[in-house]
Amino acid sequence: MRKFLYTVIFLLFSLNNVNSQDIPEQKDNMTAEEKFTASDIQEKLKILSAVKPSEETFDLYKKAVEYAALNNAFYENDPFFDEIYVKAVSGVLSVLNSSSKVRKKSSTSSIYELLKLVEDKPDPVLFPHLYRMKNMKYPDDIREKAENIFYSSSIPFYSTASNIIVNNPVQDKLEILTQVLENPSMSLMEKGELSSKAMEAAFSYHVSDHRETEAVKNLLIMCVDVIHDLEWSEASSLVLRYFDILIAYENIDAVRDNLKKTIKTLGILGTHEAAVRLSMYIGLINSFAEKGLEYDEEILKEVILSLGNIGDLAAYENLSNMEKLGYSEEIISLSEKALSNLKISR
Repeated sequence: MRKFLYTVIFLLFSLNNVNSQDIPEQKDNMTAEEKFTASDIQEKLKILSAVKPSEETFDLYKKAVEYAALNNAFYENDPFFDEIYVKAVSGVLSVLNSSSKVRKKSSTSSIYELLKLVEDKPDPVLFPHLYRMKNMKYPDDIREKAENIFYSSSIPFYSTASNIIVNNPVQDKLEILTQVLENPSMSLMEKGELSSKAMEAAFSYHVSDHRETEAVKNLLIMCVDVIHDLEWSEASSLVLRYFDILIAYENIDAVRDNLKKTIKTLGILGTHEAAVRLSMYIGLINSFAEKGLEYDEEILKEVILSLGNIGDLAAYENLSNMEKLGYSEEIISLSEKALSNLKISR
C-alpha cells in the first residue's frame, strides 16, 4: 500500500502545466527532467548536484523524488541512490518552504505523502526542513506530521539541532538552542559546542527585517549567558568578537547591560586573548581620561575586575598607569587589587 501511495505523490503534486513523457532522441534537446529519466544512477546524481533547488527546477526535483520513492526497495544501502534521495527530498522541501507560489499549487495530500516517505527513510539533512515546516503556515496536519517525525526520530538530537543552527532562519536557531539547553540528556560539552556554533551562525546571518534583527540580538545574548555559565573557554574568540561589536556602538547606553555581561564572561573564561583585548580597552579609556574626555566608569570597573580575575600579565602596563590619570578612588583601588592578582600570578 505504501508503494502505491508513493507512486501517486507527484500526480497529486502536479502544477498547472503537464510535461510530455516522450523522451526526444537528441539528448541535447531534452529538458532536465527528461535527462534525469533517461540517465543511469550516477548520471542522475550529477544532474541533481549541478542544479540548485528553485521554483524553476522544482519539476526536476519532483521527478527525482518520484524516482526515489519508486526505487527505494531496490537500492538498499546504495550510496548513489541514498544521495539522490537526500538531495531530491531536501530540494523539494526547500522549495516548498521558501516559495508560497509552489506551496499554493501543491496539494496537502501530496505533501503529507512526501512526509511519510521521510518518516520511512529519515536522514539528518532533511530535519532542518521538517523543523521549518512545523513553524510555517502549513495546514495543521502537515505541521503536526513534520513535528512528530522530527521529535520521534532515533537520529541523535545533537545532530539535528546542529543542522538547524547552521541552516535555518534565526527564529528557528533561537528556538532549537533553547530546547538544547533545557534537554537533560544533552551534555555540558554538547551545550557549549552548540552555543558556540549558534554564535558563529548569528555573526554571519543576513537579517531581512527588524524581527530577525531582534532575534539575532537575543540569540547572541543567550549564547553569552550559556558560555558564561559553562565557563566555556573554547568560545573566547567568539565572545571577544561580540565584545568588539558592542563597543563599536556610538551609544553605549543602548548596550551597557550586554557589554557588562560580556566583559564579565571574558573574565570568567580567563584566556590570554581576553586579557590582551581587555587590556587594550583599558589603554583606550586611559587615553580618554588623559585628554579629559568622557568614559563610562561602570564599564571601566567591569573591565578592571575581569582583568584581575584573569590574572594575566598582559594587563600589567595599562593597569599600572591608571594611578596617574586622575581616576576616582574607587577605580584606583580596583586597579591596585587587579595588579596584586597579576603580581601573584607572576
